[in-house]
Amino acid sequence: MTWHSQPVSAADLEWINTTPGLLFFDVNTNWNPVNAPDGADNVLFNLDETLTIVIGAPSSANNFRVTAGDWTFTGGSGTSLATGGEVFINDASMLTGATATITGTSTWDNVGNAFIGDTGLGTLNVSNDAAFRAENVFIGDDAGSIGVVNVDGPGSLLTADATGAGNGLFIGFEGTGTLNVTNGGTARTLDVSGIPDFLIGYETGSEGTLNIDGAGSLAVAEDMFV
Repeated sequence: MTWHSQPVSAADLEWINTTPGLLFFDVNTNWNPVNAPDGADNVLFNLDETLTIVIGAPSSANNFRVTAGDWTFTGGSGTSLATGGEVFINDASMLTGATATITGTSTWDNVGNAFIGDTGLGTLNVSNDAAFRAENVFIGDDAGSIGVVNVDGPGSLLTADATGAGNGLFIGFEGTGTLNVTNGGTARTLDVSGIPDFLIGYETGSEGTLNIDGAGSLAVAEDMFV
């Protein structure tokens, strides 16, 4: 992975452009304050809009938050979104939800954990030969939250690569989580020791659902706990 050079201090940047059509992640004027994100910057998508963002090779940020709207990140072969902190896809208001989609043979490579529905509603879609990776993936994290992850189509890949026991894909950690793997998609835990797991309905009162449907669809882990 190639990272952009990092500034001396991190900035908190919020997306502000609502113009229809293709918009570009690395254009300064799409952000407030005016500055294209780099590897140390935290980014926020908090507009109740449906927008498509073109990413580069790579586009980079630190912590990544989608708290409203429906956002698609794409760019085609060789493009990627490299995030060095944590990913939150979460509408805490529980009104309309927050959705992020990675698609078009692009990859989203996250160093830290990913929370899909942290305290509210959140959806992550991985489609059209795209890939998303994080250390641990929490789908429906806190009590009362609702998280959904859809991995759809041949070549589409969701990976949790934390090392050691008690890590992996949490489908309903304290809240309600659903993982749908369809039409040849794959969800997996990845560790050379083979330890990380699928953990479904992890805490008391949580609810987890794993749906695997369609030829070639796979869920791959050392163990699965329900």
